[in-house]
Amino acid sequence: MTKNSLKLIIGLTLVTLLAMPFAASGEDVDWNAPNSIEERIIGPNYQLPENWESLVEGTDEISHFNYGAMEYDPATERNGDIFEALTGVKVIHQVVSFNDMAQKIATTLLGRSPNPDLFQIERNYVRNARAGNLVNVDELWSEEAWTHYPDWVKNDIEVDGHYYAVPQLGQQSGFYYRPSLLEEAGYDEPPKTKEELVEIAQAVTTDDVYGYGFAAGDNFAAYESFLSALYMQDGRLVHDEKPDVTTDKAKAALQFLVDLVHEYEVAPPAAGQMKEAELGDMFVGGSVAMMIQWDYHFARATDPEQSTIADDVEFTVVPSWDEDTKGKALADFQILAINSYSNNIPAAKLFLDYMRSEQALANEMILEGNNSLVLDVFDSPAAETEMDPGFLEAKKKLAGSSMRENYPHMAEVVDTLGSQVRAAVTQAKSVDKALEAAQNNIDKVMD
Repeated sequence: MTKNSLKLIIGLTLVTLLAMPFAASGEDVDWNAPNSIEERIIGPNYQLPENWESLVEGTDEISHFNYGAMEYDPATERNGDIFEALTGVKVIHQVVSFNDMAQKIATTLLGRSPNPDLFQIERNYVRNARAGNLVNVDELWSEEAWTHYPDWVKNDIEVDGHYYAVPQLGQQSGFYYRPSLLEEAGYDEPPKTKEELVEIAQAVTTDDVYGYGFAAGDNFAAYESFLSALYMQDGRLVHDEKPDVTTDKAKAALQFLVDLVHEYEVAPPAAGQMKEAELGDMFVGGSVAMMIQWDYHFARATDPEQSTIADDVEFTVVPSWDEDTKGKALADFQILAINSYSNNIPAAKLFLDYMRSEQALANEMILEGNNSLVLDVFDSPAAETEMDPGFLEAKKKLAGSSMRENYPHMAEVVDTLGSQVRAAVTQAKSVDKALEAAQNNIDKVMD
């Protein structure tokens, strides 16, 4: 064999080795050892798994895209600091606005960039999981682990029988009302059904106060308001793996929103132009008596420095459509997934393991008012001592009676369905025409 031939063989061997994907370190970590979930994940203090050091070897920091400025996310910052104290790996929070997040993630994946290591990736989760853009994390999950979550969370994270994320934090919509206004009108309890909701809303509506408020001033708010009315009926948006708004329940949901403004005259005429923040402003300003809205509004509504009705706010479960229906409340959560092009996948998996812990989710609930998706947090000493008792009790009830549906092309469906809901609420289109247009666009998007 000549020297040149030997050099060629060595060179080809090196190229082959360099091209081969190296096995990630930390393969001997057993995330779900017997009793591991209860001992490590569930409890006031998270415990690292055995052999965790192999996961962070050679990693000094990991990064993730974060929705908005860190001044509004003290829990996210606290959890990053705790993870660094435990592992020595610093967590870098890269601030991205809500409106820019989807595009930033798409650009990162298109360029196969390893930065950031992790994404908050709700509405394009299914698409990116199927495209291989997210790391499979099946090893983090077991049936024992899922027993600590509501069933709907597991269903939402699963994609084709596999898992590519952990839920970072949750939001659940609930029913806000002002008890003093209801009592003045002769009602001792909040409405339990749609009929009672309309009746009470009409009774408390005055020249200064709308009985009920909802927001449909942008596509996202309109989509959520529509789903809230659909889930009150225990309805579903997705049928046979595709959104379908031709159902009777979908038509009833949109007609209800339209009627609140134009027939019952209990909602602001400007509901079709009103954004979620503006609805919140009206409620804390005292000009809306009842609304279905996210749980995080409670902190502001009960803060005397921000709210004119701080001592006159209750939060409870959402009314059902009728006495024979057990309705659901709209839920949402931030999904934390690993960029498949990351150079720090093992360390990122360890971070996901911490972020699903009771300790991390308790920080989210106590510091920011975000809903915990780990049910054990509701019974933790921190929750029972730090949270309003009525608010905590409502969140416990909502945990098992909520609904979220995940599906491919969600971002596009939100836009097309939301725009048609807005058209109906403003009476630019009839309910039938709006839903027909929405379904035609959904069919194009999903095909």
